This record gives sequence, structure tokens and C-alpha cells, in this order.
Amino acid sequence: MTARLPVLVFLAIAAAGPCGCGNAPGPAVARPSPARLVLPGVDTGSLTPREHQSFSALVSDLGAPCPELAVSVAQCVATKQPCPSCLPAARFVLRQVRSGKPEREAAELFAARFSPESQRTIDLEGSPVLGPADAPVTIVEWADFQCPACAGIAPLLEDLLRRFSGKVRLVFKHYPLYGHAFAEPAARAAFAAADQGKFWPMHALLFAAERGLAQPELEGYAQQLGLDLGRFRQAMGSAEAAARLARDRAQGDSLGVGATPTLFINGREVPLSRFEDPLGEIDAWIELEIELAALPAAGGRAKETRP
Repeated sequence: MTARLPVLVFLAIAAAGPCGCGNAPGPAVARPSPARLVLPGVDTGSLTPREHQSFSALVSDLGAPCPELAVSVAQCVATKQPCPSCLPAARFVLRQVRSGKPEREAAELFAARFSPESQRTIDLEGSPVLGPADAPVTIVEWADFQCPACAGIAPLLEDLLRRFSGKVRLVFKHYPLYGHAFAEPAARAAFAAADQGKFWPMHALLFAAERGLAQPELEGYAQQLGLDLGRFRQAMGSAEAAARLARDRAQGDSLGVGATPTLFINGREVPLSRFEDPLGEIDAWIELEIELAALPAAGGRAKETRP
């Protein structure tokens, strides 16, 4: 039995990301150099001239996060438009440029984080939830109990729930990978534990076990949690367990989930492998969602069906 991977190992796995294959980019198209913008509340003093040019081009080209405003991010900030997401959006672009992201990638990350089109509806009915139902931030995780990166991110998510107590809730979705022989039995064990009100304690044991997920070990965890073993075995093999796993997988597939862990925050997928500082970006993401939720008629809330 191996120890749970530390968060830093998870981040290394996430940063590696999938192999990007495709057509080579075409020749660069010359364009006029934009003026080096100075926006109130955005500290660009540490940028190199080239970075400042990229930042200025991006905030001039990208639309404001509030769809009712037909202005750029730069115009939104400079003219103090009534869109509370504009200044955080400009600072988000600044972080991506400062971390060395090419303009195209920075624009893609901006779209994932702020574009209305990137926000998806997620059905949460029947899924295990940790945290208050009225939390302004909902994190939905698709995970596999045999996945080392999922084990690595577990303490990060626990820490988020502690640090943002009452403001964040975590929803778990099963996505056992086909290449992991013990992933589905472990997911069924978690379902069976949930049937007796012990999903999250079983969740912790399964991720701590990592590879100790054979049937005798799963039953040992059930006994450790004081579960009725006969009921546990019956629930593991039930049609209801199979239906729950199939439902979670189908929903994940419909949202483009193809790897674990995959996180959505208030309906938007978090591009973990593409962030230079995933921990910092997640914190900033959550803080902004909490801030927006506190505003009258806040428009940044998750699209979701509450359980």
C-alpha cells in the first residue's frame, strides 16, 4: 500500500498534461503594435516591453465578461463599466502573460474562465455533497479511486473546504477509468458506503489506500467503518450502483471529461494542466465567485441543478 501522493506531486502530474497533437501553426500575421495600456487597478510595472505589448493586445481584443456590455476588457476597466468581473479579468490576463503564456493560450484560458459560453449546466441530483447547500461556490469533481493524481488533489480540496468554510461545497462524480482494474469496484464500494451514510469516510480510506482496492480490502474498509457487511456486498453488486456509475460517466462524457481528476467550479471546467500556478488560480477563482455572489443580482453563479 503506497502513501497518498502529496499535493506537489499532483501538481506535477497536472502540469504535464496530455500530449498536444495537431497541425503546426501557420505563419505569424503582422499587426500594428497596440499602445501600452495602463489600466487603473492593474499593476503592469514588472512586465517586459514584449509582455506589456501582449497584455495590451489581449485586453483590447477580449470582450468584457458581462455579455450585456459590448466593450473590451480594457474599455470596461478604463471607463469603470458596471461589470464587477472586468478588473479581475484584466488581472487574470496579466497573470497569464506574466507566466509566459502565448497570446492564443492566454485567450483560451480567459474564455474558459470568463466566457458565458464556457459555463455548463451540471445535474447534481443524488451525488455525494460535502458543504452547505447554499454555498456560493460549488466544486464538482470527476474522479477515479485508483488515480494517483486524484489521491493527490484530495487534500487540496479538503483544505479549500476548511479555508472557505461555509462558502464552498464539493460534489463528487464517479469516473472510473477503463485502464484501472480496481477503479470500478472501488467506486461501487463508495456507492455502497453511501447507502449507509458513510460515503466521505469511505472516500478518504479509498484514496489513502490507492492500490489496496481488491475486494477483501474493500470489505475490510467497510468493517472499519462499522458498516453492515451483507448490506454492503449487496449494494456493491446492485443495479443501482451500476446505474449511478453509468450516469456519472455519461454526464462527464457529455461535458468533455476525458481524464481524472476533472474539476468544475460553478459550472466552468478548471484547466488545471494549463495553469502555471493551479493552487493560486483556484484560490483566485473561488474568491471572485464569492465576491460576485455577494453582489445584487450577481451574474456569475453556477449553472446547476441542486441535489
